[in-house]
Amino acid sequence: MISKTLILYKGDKLASAFYMGAGVFLGIVALLLLIFRPSAGYIFLGYGFSVFSIYMAGKSCFMYYVAHQRLSYFHKQTEWSTDLAKEEIRYTKFRILKKKSGRRIHIYLMFIGAVCAVGGIYSSEKGLIMGTSIPIVLLSGIEFSVGLLTEFRLKEYLRILQKPK
Repeated sequence: MISKTLILYKGDKLASAFYMGAGVFLGIVALLLLIFRPSAGYIFLGYGFSVFSIYMAGKSCFMYYVAHQRLSYFHKQTEWSTDLAKEEIRYTKFRILKKKSGRRIHIYLMFIGAVCAVGGIYSSEKGLIMGTSIPIVLLSGIEFSVGLLTEFRLKEYLRILQKPK
């Protein structure tokens, strides 16, 4: 059972690496937009991408730290006890509930941001509205998809944990 737990937390480390890669990519795009400054809309888009790049890098570092701590804890364990199983079930249920509430928020953000971006096309302040809405929709989409994949992994892990021996 410890081997399955190690696999789960290695997957969390991989998810944090994905966030770091997306953060670096958004940072590079933001830097290019702010250097070349094609128009006012792209400047706002660059500001949004730079803020979300910092957010993704920070989230990646936090996720990596937590996964590394849990991974090192389970590397030290020699046997799987019932107390350890109960604690892991409780923690996994907490993570699943957190992912479910986050998923709902990200769906709302994607919908509202997409409506604002489309509405911004017909506005006189199209650069400001679209430059602000597009990074929000992009980040919500990334958070939604990675969160959904993580939730599927957690549900399968919880099913394995709760399976009677």
